[in-house]
Amino acid sequence: MKNFVKFFLIFILTAGTLSGQTDELTILYLGDTHSCLAPLGPRNPDLTGTQGGIARAASVIGYYESSPGNVLTLHSGDFSIGDLFYNVYFGVPELQILNSLGVDAMTVGNHEFDLTPSTLAGALNAAFGNPSSGFPLLSANADISSFPALNPYISAYTVKEFGDLKVGIFGLTTHGTMLLSNPSPVVISDQFIQTAGAMVQQLLTVENCDFIICLSHYGFLADQAIAEYVPGINLIVGGHDHYLIEPLKIGNTWIVQAQSNYKMIGKAVFEINGSSATLAGNEMIPLDENIPEEATVKATVDFLTADIEDTYGPVYTQQIAVSNTFLEEVAKDVDKPGNHTTAAGNFITDAMKWKTGTDIAIEPGGSIAQPVYRGPITAADLFRTVGYGFNTDNGLGFRLVTFNISGLELYTAIETVLASLTDDEFLPQFSGLKLQYIPDAPVGQRVASILINKQPLNPFGSYSVTANELIPMILDEFSITYSDLQTFSGYSEFQLLTEYVNAIGNRITPVKDARVIAIGFEKDSPELAQTDVPAEFTIAQNYPNPFNPSTTIAFSLPMDAKVRLSIYNILGEEVAVLLDDFRPAGEYSVVWNADSNPGGVYLYSIAGEGFSITKKMILLK
Repeated sequence: MKNFVKFFLIFILTAGTLSGQTDELTILYLGDTHSCLAPLGPRNPDLTGTQGGIARAASVIGYYESSPGNVLTLHSGDFSIGDLFYNVYFGVPELQILNSLGVDAMTVGNHEFDLTPSTLAGALNAAFGNPSSGFPLLSANADISSFPALNPYISAYTVKEFGDLKVGIFGLTTHGTMLLSNPSPVVISDQFIQTAGAMVQQLLTVENCDFIICLSHYGFLADQAIAEYVPGINLIVGGHDHYLIEPLKIGNTWIVQAQSNYKMIGKAVFEINGSSATLAGNEMIPLDENIPEEATVKATVDFLTADIEDTYGPVYTQQIAVSNTFLEEVAKDVDKPGNHTTAAGNFITDAMKWKTGTDIAIEPGGSIAQPVYRGPITAADLFRTVGYGFNTDNGLGFRLVTFNISGLELYTAIETVLASLTDDEFLPQFSGLKLQYIPDAPVGQRVASILINKQPLNPFGSYSVTANELIPMILDEFSITYSDLQTFSGYSEFQLLTEYVNAIGNRITPVKDARVIAIGFEKDSPELAQTDVPAEFTIAQNYPNPFNPSTTIAFSLPMDAKVRLSIYNILGEEVAVLLDDFRPAGEYSVVWNADSNPGGVYLYSIAGEGFSITKKMILLK
């Protein structure tokens, strides 16, 4: 009898354990690798890269894939374009290495179509041969029916099974592909919310999945919208922005993203019990010098590097310059007031203007692929800075072009790109032109001022422009008129930069002047900027003075400067900061409303690089 009771209790306990069984799922995620197979800068004196490289990623992925437990490795798209490894091998080695490491799925990025669907299909066929021998590429909003060669390789979703645990994964590709890439005849739908909803329904009701992942190459803003409006997704693994995003939870959906170019791998661990999934931990693993390079993969990369150098010379193994500092390539928070000029943008456009002598030079923010790192610089580093391109003359990225455009058409072009402003992809960088824009103004009214070589834009004038060949394509897309297009045959942005650094003494020094500045919407901001450039720095006595309750403080800047305008009481306590930001040269006026302050004597102080002035004013109450 005791044995029967003992058996019965064991059965009950075991049954209870089985019915409430918790599965643990480890998800490794990376994306936007852009064929950067060799390590990135900053470089050591021997030119070895201190971060990134697929051999470091191989060490991390191999460690977790060989460990016990349920492990899923995902790539959020854009293995294509960005490094000479792609321009020579079209992504085939990267796909093969990732496949050998056990990658389970990759979403289709916009750059996958830069060289047309035919090139993508050829790369996938060369890498995998039989489609079943490679990992699936996913895009639920890509209609590939008009290009059947991709059918064996691209699916809307895939399902992975770990014992009784079923994980459904679907992909999304940014609709911006239709403008910024060459997907035709493939069509990328902009109905990403509806598509995500349909995928969740399919994976839940038809495939009976326990855990659902959206592998998104749509961008962080879209990912947040998906999480908010589409229930049932447990995790969104994002890409496209190159952001490093610590887990963000919206509703019951977590969002993550692991930067770009093999600089990071994310590791999320979920505990799954029936319909309940809990994020038990998330770790961002830097692929830096603390991570050894996996020997076999490193040997493969070294072999490919030598092969590239047989054609293009010692682009990875010979120093051509030194950079005095880090040249940032990303303009952040472009929808908020502030200076959105990038040091890399100034460097590239100044090189263009140096080469051609045109009135202005333009570089789309989305064309600047990577920063310039401080320290020793190789030619490959400069290629990676402008690596989003390919030309049929020599395969070395976008070619240089010049053209003429009227002031009115230039104004229209800038208003057009500002209408689509969500990140720096469409925001241009300039040389010879200074732009002030109002990000929250109505579409068509966002340009506040344009100065060309310190003179206001003349809508009836004609201006010569240097750019890469992507700019005329964008102008054509928006029916912006230009003339006298000249393409530099066999001469790319990459070759321009190598020539430019040699001309400036092989030492890169950042140019810090502000050329792209967002200001507050006039109806919300008391600050008004003028287009005239004053001859000297001045600050006027506030007017009126005495005042109650508001007064205006006017000042002028003869050069671009970071300015702080503060108000202090007679005890020296700071009571208000009216301005603390970078401002271009010009005339300014700022209003202080002191309604909430007691009457008395106040000081207003303005300070910047090389100047500091304090004056008194009186508030009467």
